[in-house]
Amino acid sequence: AVTGLTATITAPFCDECTFEVPAGIQQGTRIRLKHQGLYNKPDRGDLYLVVDLTVPRDLKPEQIELINQAKTVV
Repeated sequence: AVTGLTATITAPFCDECTFEVPAGIQQGTRIRLKHQGLYNKPDRGDLYLVVDLTVPRDLKPEQIELINQAKTVV
């Protein structure tokens, strides 16, 4: 969520939908995938994804140190 990424999902009407998750995305943000939803003759509707972020609780000391280093760079 901090740096953004490219993700691929499988949905009922989309075997492999690839999309960009922008850097800094927040909990509850909706991502729209144009023409990847239900069929609506003659076109297809849009598929909406809702971001659900999970923050890790049990980080190793090395991971905490890397996060702290990253904070000082920003």
